[in-house]
Amino acid sequence: GAYGIMPKKYAKKGEAKLGDLIVVVGGRTGRDGIHGATFSSGEMTEKTKEVNATAVQIGNAIEEKRMFDALLEARDEDLIRVVQDVGGGGFSSAIGEIGENLGVSVDMKKAPLKYQGLSPWEIWVSESQERMIVVLPKKNLKKFVKICQKYNTEASVLGKFDNSKKLNVYFGKEQICNLDMQFLHHGLPKKVLQAIHPRGVKATPGVTEGLLRGGPKSEKEWILVSEKVLSSGDVCSKEPIVRMYDHTVQGTSVLPPFTGVKMDGPNDAVVIRPLLDKPYGMIVAHGLNPALNNIDPYWGSIWAATEAVSNYSAVGGDYKEASLINNYIWPFPDEESLWSLDQSVTAVCDFMKTLKIPVISGKDSLSSTYRGPDGTVIKIPPVLIMSVFGKIPDAKKTVSSDFKKVGSTIVLVGKQNFNNPPHVDLKLLPKVLDTLYKTIQTGKVLSCHDVSEGGLITSIFEMCLGGVMGAIINTSKDFLFNETAGCFIIEVENENVVKKLFQGIPYQILGKTQKQNNIKVDKLFKVSVSQLAQAWKKPMEEIFS
Repeated sequence: GAYGIMPKKYAKKGEAKLGDLIVVVGGRTGRDGIHGATFSSGEMTEKTKEVNATAVQIGNAIEEKRMFDALLEARDEDLIRVVQDVGGGGFSSAIGEIGENLGVSVDMKKAPLKYQGLSPWEIWVSESQERMIVVLPKKNLKKFVKICQKYNTEASVLGKFDNSKKLNVYFGKEQICNLDMQFLHHGLPKKVLQAIHPRGVKATPGVTEGLLRGGPKSEKEWILVSEKVLSSGDVCSKEPIVRMYDHTVQGTSVLPPFTGVKMDGPNDAVVIRPLLDKPYGMIVAHGLNPALNNIDPYWGSIWAATEAVSNYSAVGGDYKEASLINNYIWPFPDEESLWSLDQSVTAVCDFMKTLKIPVISGKDSLSSTYRGPDGTVIKIPPVLIMSVFGKIPDAKKTVSSDFKKVGSTIVLVGKQNFNNPPHVDLKLLPKVLDTLYKTIQTGKVLSCHDVSEGGLITSIFEMCLGGVMGAIINTSKDFLFNETAGCFIIEVENENVVKKLFQGIPYQILGKTQKQNNIKVDKLFKVSVSQLAQAWKKPMEEIFS
């Protein structure tokens, strides 16, 4: 999703009034994007490429920038009553949604076109990009058009709102649509769908399954398992992908995706300062784990939400100031997929109510199934991406993941369990997150990293990598690869401050950082950070080299 900031006084839902004009601003309308929304909501087949080629919109970033600049100035001049993006369904959706409580009369012949030859219905449903529908009082039109001309973006009046309670669409003098608004918004009967609990568990084989029977028994085997985990697709470095995108544009990045001496240690979240003259910043973080959703969609979804909020908290965020966005990418909704979807939605609701933070928006693509000409059916695993963002009052109090000091104390904070998937203790989680936030505010946390895919050993490795140092760890072997979300690895100055900082929540002193660039785990094994780094970086480097 996209994030932004705006003056609070403009953060309101506008409402069209009788006689207001309907204006399209921005790009012109073409055949690209016709049935884009319906195409993206359907299953893919071998004919998709040929049949749905025109469903993909053609973007124009320069036009988009001009349009946005014009809209911002018009907003600041208080000219706009309502603004609506022209997305799925084109004008039919954008205009129809705004006019629910009134009536609408629009003329598609007045819409600027990329080229001639479009039928009226094509203009009406096209999803061409970089267009906005703006509703404004007639008295503001002249000033609005002048602003649009200043930024070299088009603005055309399509029609107005009336009291007909109908959607009237014309092409010149020819009426092509006359629908009752009540029918348009409430006339479609709701479907009653059946969901069935599937038999068995669709677990993804573990990355070390079949590698060693009965678990590692020697130092060599422990190192082999660690390398195997770190090189797995869910855990390995994604740096070649991330580096394809500019994460320093406009110079607002306080905490980028990577950190440390060599800028190759992954942070849990990013922090930006949208207004450079202000002390506050915005945190953006994510969480997902499709493999766990295959095993248990309820606890897999709880894990994803917990991971997102944990990433947010690990860099210094107060979870009580956070907002959530859920994005569902699911197989086509057959009876089994509907059951897993229902379980996932229930999990998100339970998470939201327990932590008392809102899900403010979301997106779904419930059609990720491919049917081949030979009858082959390929379904993606059920994916829930939880995004979280919020305000950090002082961006200077952000904490990165890389170890900072040789000889400092390493602490595991939070409660681990050994269910598969891990069952997050939702009653304890708010207390852990709140304690972490208050502790970071004291300035006594040198570094922080959450525990997620790959478990404790992965978090320790990534912190060592960023800090170009090592660690001596004393813990049970059962904890090394445990992936309980809501747990954190924290670096503090020394053991003397630990009890006071984390009183009232579960914690365990794991060990200390060291100058030697290796990780020593109790009496189990010792391995160089560079050896683990090679295994961790290799998969994506081979693909993107």
